[in-house]
Amino acid sequence: MKKPTTIDELLKLTAAERKRLGVTLTASGLALLKSLSVCPSCDRRVAAIQKAKAEGRLGPKSTRTDAKTSEKARKLRAKGLSYRAIAAELSISRQTAFRHCQPDAGTSR
Repeated sequence: MKKPTTIDELLKLTAAERKRLGVTLTASGLALLKSLSVCPSCDRRVAAIQKAKAEGRLGPKSTRTDAKTSEKARKLRAKGLSYRAIAAELSISRQTAFRHCQPDAGTSR
Protein backbone atom coordinates (compact mmCIF):
# COMPACT_ATOMS: atom_id res chain seq x y z
CA MET A 1 0.00 0.00 0.00
CA LYS A 2 1.40 3.39 -0.97
CA LYS A 3 1.49 6.29 1.43
CA PRO A 4 -1.27 8.86 0.98
CA THR A 5 -0.17 12.18 -0.53
CA THR A 6 -3.23 14.28 0.27
CA ILE A 7 -5.38 14.80 3.33
CA ASP A 8 -8.38 13.34 1.51
CA GLU A 9 -6.46 10.14 0.74
CA LEU A 10 -5.43 9.88 4.39
CA LEU A 11 -8.99 10.35 5.59
CA LYS A 12 -10.25 7.59 3.26
CA LEU A 13 -8.00 5.03 4.97
CA THR A 14 -9.36 2.91 7.79
CA ALA A 15 -7.78 3.08 11.22
CA ALA A 16 -6.07 -0.28 10.61
CA GLU A 17 -4.59 0.92 7.28
CA ARG A 18 -3.33 4.13 8.90
CA LYS A 19 -1.75 2.11 11.71
CA ARG A 20 -0.04 -0.20 9.19
CA LEU A 21 1.47 2.88 7.51
CA GLY A 22 2.65 4.22 10.85
CA VAL A 23 0.14 7.09 10.92
CA THR A 24 -1.62 7.36 14.24
CA LEU A 25 -4.27 9.98 14.83
CA THR A 26 -6.10 11.02 17.95
CA ALA A 27 -9.71 12.09 17.71
CA SER A 28 -8.68 15.75 17.79
CA GLY A 29 -6.01 15.16 15.13
CA LEU A 30 -8.55 13.47 12.89
CA ALA A 31 -10.96 16.39 13.40
CA LEU A 32 -8.20 18.83 12.47
CA LEU A 33 -7.44 16.92 9.27
CA LYS A 34 -11.12 16.86 8.37
CA SER A 35 -11.32 20.63 8.84
CA LEU A 36 -8.21 21.12 6.70
CA SER A 37 -9.57 18.90 3.96
CA VAL A 38 -12.41 21.36 3.31
CA CYS A 39 -10.00 24.29 3.08
CA PRO A 40 -9.59 24.98 -0.66
CA SER A 41 -6.57 27.24 -0.16
CA CYS A 42 -4.68 24.31 1.44
CA ASP A 43 -5.23 22.17 -1.65
CA ARG A 44 -4.11 25.00 -3.94
CA ARG A 45 -0.99 25.59 -1.87
CA VAL A 46 -0.06 21.90 -1.90
CA ALA A 47 -0.68 21.72 -5.65
CA ALA A 48 1.46 24.82 -6.24
CA ILE A 49 4.32 23.39 -4.16
CA GLN A 50 4.17 20.06 -6.00
CA LYS A 51 4.18 21.86 -9.37
CA ALA A 52 7.16 24.00 -8.35
CA LYS A 53 9.08 20.91 -7.19
CA ALA A 54 8.36 19.17 -10.48
CA GLU A 55 9.63 22.20 -12.43
CA GLY A 56 12.74 22.41 -10.24
CA ARG A 57 12.07 25.94 -9.03
CA LEU A 58 11.44 25.24 -5.37
CA GLY A 59 14.23 26.29 -3.04
CA PRO A 60 16.32 29.30 -2.15
CA LYS A 61 16.93 32.04 -4.64
CA SER A 62 20.39 32.47 -6.05
CA THR A 63 22.59 34.73 -3.96
CA ARG A 64 24.90 35.60 -6.82
CA THR A 65 25.14 39.24 -7.74
CA ASP A 66 24.69 40.18 -11.35
CA ALA A 67 27.77 41.78 -12.96
CA LYS A 68 25.66 43.93 -15.30
CA THR A 69 23.59 45.30 -12.42
CA SER A 70 26.76 45.98 -10.43
CA GLU A 71 28.24 47.87 -13.35
CA LYS A 72 25.09 49.97 -13.81
CA ALA A 73 24.94 50.69 -10.07
CA ARG A 74 28.57 51.82 -9.98
CA LYS A 75 28.05 54.11 -12.99
CA LEU A 76 24.99 55.68 -11.37
CA ARG A 77 26.90 56.10 -8.10
CA ALA A 78 29.78 57.76 -9.99
CA LYS A 79 27.24 60.24 -11.38
CA GLY A 80 26.43 61.17 -7.78
CA LEU A 81 23.11 59.39 -7.30
CA SER A 82 22.17 58.21 -3.81
CA TYR A 83 21.75 54.53 -3.02
CA ARG A 84 18.01 55.11 -2.72
CA ALA A 85 17.89 56.64 -6.21
CA ILE A 86 19.99 53.81 -7.62
CA ALA A 87 17.67 51.28 -6.00
CA ALA A 88 14.62 52.95 -7.53
CA GLU A 89 16.27 53.13 -10.95
CA LEU A 90 17.30 49.46 -10.97
CA SER A 91 14.21 48.13 -9.11
CA ILE A 92 16.25 46.65 -6.27
CA SER A 93 16.39 47.34 -2.54
CA ARG A 94 18.58 50.12 -1.13
CA GLN A 95 20.80 47.58 0.63
CA THR A 96 21.24 45.60 -2.61
CA ALA A 97 22.16 48.83 -4.41
CA PHE A 98 24.78 49.48 -1.72
CA ARG A 99 26.19 45.93 -2.18
CA HIS A 100 26.34 46.34 -5.95
CA CYS A 101 28.40 49.51 -5.56
CA GLN A 102 31.09 47.77 -3.50
CA PRO A 103 34.40 46.96 -5.25
CA ASP A 104 33.91 43.16 -5.12
CA ALA A 105 30.32 43.21 -6.44
CA GLY A 106 29.50 41.13 -9.50
CA THR A 107 31.16 37.98 -8.19
CA SER A 108 29.73 35.06 -6.26
CA ARG A 109 29.51 35.41 -2.51
